[in-house]
Amino acid sequence: MFLIFKEWSSKCTRRIWILVLLTVIYSCSKNKQNENVALYQKILPGNNQMKITTDILKSYKYSKPFGSMAYDIKKTLIGNNEYWQLNIDFIVNGKASPDTVYFDAKTLAFYKRSFKNSFSKYKGVLKFENNKLNGQLVPYSQDSKLKSPLMYDKVFRHGVFEPATLNYVLGVLPLKDGYKVSLPMLDLNNGASIIWANVEVIGKENVSHKGKTYSAWKVLSKGSREKIFWIDVENKFMVKMKNKGVWFQWKLVES
Repeated sequence: MFLIFKEWSSKCTRRIWILVLLTVIYSCSKNKQNENVALYQKILPGNNQMKITTDILKSYKYSKPFGSMAYDIKKTLIGNNEYWQLNIDFIVNGKASPDTVYFDAKTLAFYKRSFKNSFSKYKGVLKFENNKLNGQLVPYSQDSKLKSPLMYDKVFRHGVFEPATLNYVLGVLPLKDGYKVSLPMLDLNNGASIIWANVEVIGKENVSHKGKTYSAWKVLSKGSREKIFWIDVENKFMVKMKNKGVWFQWKLVES
């Protein structure tokens, strides 16, 4: 009787461990999918829904407590191709983190980027050409959060948007109540990948700031981070933006 019970107990134990293992595998795969799946219609760079004009892509300046962020944008030629050159002057608590992003003038596809992260103390140079990402991130200080250089050499299926340009991408889309799309954003974590920003227009709101009221689309974006953008209905620029989990907002200073 004891041997029968022992054999039965051993089989039950094995079955329990198998169920636990399957549950863990399922949970991991499910979480991974939720982090990087397009929920809505995919909009790739150059999609015909995008109405790209110089009236929309302009320079703006934003502020938050103890910080400022200036977007200086202009067209430039590299070889025979025309690009938008976006210089971002990002300062928080006196620390400057300059960032320059180039993206295609016709499609808004990411082309190249050079930046310095003064908070984590590393800098990077990246280039995305013919759907291939090349570049590196390197620490420039012994107390850098990046302990060793990261090299990138990866082929993608299609073009991507750079996260720093998301407010401009939203501005060229036909936003309206209930509008939902998924945008491929470049993510440099885990060897570089595409994170789909699942974008949804929640509705229209009046935003009062510095004595002026803007009629704006409230747009929720869920990707590597969850953000809310308020995009001016008439002129298509970002009035303000908020990251989930923080109390402050980036607000328009001047355009």
